[in-house]
Amino acid sequence: MKYVSRSVTLRRTGFVVLTALASLSSSRAVTNDERFVIQSVDITRAGKKLPPPSPETPTYYIPIFQGYKELGAVSKDYERKPPDEETARQLINMLAKQGYRMASKQFHPTIVLVFQWGSIVPIEVDSANRAPGQPPLPGHVTNAAEIKAYVVGERGRDLDRHYAYYSEMTNLEARHYLMISAFEYRRGDEESEVLLWRAHVTTELWGNFLSEVLPLMIAHAAPIVGRNVPPGGAWTPRNAQVIIGAPVVVPESGATGKKK
Repeated sequence: MKYVSRSVTLRRTGFVVLTALASLSSSRAVTNDERFVIQSVDITRAGKKLPPPSPETPTYYIPIFQGYKELGAVSKDYERKPPDEETARQLINMLAKQGYRMASKQFHPTIVLVFQWGSIVPIEVDSANRAPGQPPLPGHVTNAAEIKAYVVGERGRDLDRHYAYYSEMTNLEARHYLMISAFEYRRGDEESEVLLWRAHVTTELWGNFLSEVLPLMIAHAAPIVGRNVPPGGAWTPRNAQVIIGAPVVVPESGATGKKK
């Protein structure tokens, strides 16, 4: 399955995006909503040789934002798609906390990161006999392979080892997705692309617009980028919040007359 363009396009587009986004710095809060999120990372042999970065030992990259894509049947999510600039800002800030920083004249890139997000909807055929509320059968969905590629990528063959999430990862319901692909940076125009890793984060489409859940998926991507992560899932809390009250001085246990 072909996700991105050739190396020359990646590099040239990346430099344009790098200049346009150099000043992005702030990020809005993550949406608080209970969602089941599926996440996995395909990591290649070349990618396994690279240690994950950290804020102390960063990896410098060129970003390429392929942006919003609606795949499969029409869902009309494009009517409320996330603003491109805001999404780019959130991604850049998330990656910075993980040790990925945008390249500059002073710090040369070693990788190219390609970002894509959107919605993917089953294209059903001959499904008149499907029971109401039931997911379509694989034989009735013409883009079933594409859906699974965006949900779990190359790790689909390992799904039987993760039975706790098997039904969620193999269903063919419409989903929102975020995909981040890392390629080795190459200077030569004739050199082929070398994929290092590809991170997948998806959640069910129905119930929220992509603009409402994409910040949540970006937050879920933070701990998995650049790491070898098998398919799995996690629930996010409903209306999660931390309330900090006024500070109170509490005497140390055993102390007499002195407050700590």
